[in-house]
Amino acid sequence: MRVLRQGRATGGGAVVVLTYHRVRDTALDPLHLATPPSRFDEHVAAIAKRYELMTAGQLFRLMRDGARLPRRGLVITLDDGYVDSLTNVLPILEAHGAPATVFVCSGFLDGAREFWWDELEHVVLIDEEPAPPVSIVSPGAPAFVRKASTSRADLYRDLCAYFEPLTAVAREGALASVREAFGASLAVRPEMRALSPDEVVRLESGGLVEIGAHTVNHARLASLPEDDQHSEIATSKRDLEHACGHELVSFSYPYGTAGSFTADTARLVRQAGFLGAVTSEPDGSFPWGSASRGTDRFAVPRMATADVSTSELVNTIDKRLGL
Repeated sequence: MRVLRQGRATGGGAVVVLTYHRVRDTALDPLHLATPPSRFDEHVAAIAKRYELMTAGQLFRLMRDGARLPRRGLVITLDDGYVDSLTNVLPILEAHGAPATVFVCSGFLDGAREFWWDELEHVVLIDEEPAPPVSIVSPGAPAFVRKASTSRADLYRDLCAYFEPLTAVAREGALASVREAFGASLAVRPEMRALSPDEVVRLESGGLVEIGAHTVNHARLASLPEDDQHSEIATSKRDLEHACGHELVSFSYPYGTAGSFTADTARLVRQAGFLGAVTSEPDGSFPWGSASRGTDRFAVPRMATADVSTSELVNTIDKRLGL
């Protein structure tokens, strides 16, 4: 630990970036994306007292300028732009004076659809009856066939793997096939919808929350041709800037894992005018799992949180900061 502290001091400080998604109570959470509001409140109360909190944009500006980073730096981020960012997250941030960055998928601002993994969860996992056979034939997508004997949990897992690399058009066709197989209709549950444009403005109006971009359709960018990647990145920036009335500087790669974006993707993010981008991967540099002055600001690592205890969260952050 002494060596780690010395390395951190030599490197000019370090910042850990946390990842959240939904902050709400739910009995069904197969992808472990939800954090109960009570647990999130515990997290924010503890980290607001222990660390120096900033937004992703503030971190990126320090990195761009080659400035020394804080000794106990921390960034709270939330991906996707669920409505609970306003209803559940913002009151907790305000109670503790904690800044955060919310990365929004601009294509969901109209409230016409849920994120594909949420719709699949609702259609496939809501019932315990045996699943029907599912056959998907969608333009631009490979065929998908599962027999009626497939368990619902296995079917959901297989569908998630199938849907992740699809284009937005292929994804909509595939979702229609799944709804048809289960006799379900298109519906948007109020608690699962994304923020509206007005709600995005309300979310950031108090000055604690920074809005960042997360593509238009939550696209797995590495699966798309370069022109389509550019469209997903630049259009999300343009549309969110139109809603917010000012420039956006922060970007989050959807999925964010190895293989979901490339060096060319990062170049496109830079060319679109962003100051930096966050991933979902731990960093191999020193100290591990945190950002330092030597970190590529277009590949800043983040730490998953989900529903971990506050003591576990703080212990892990401390280790990543070398405290």
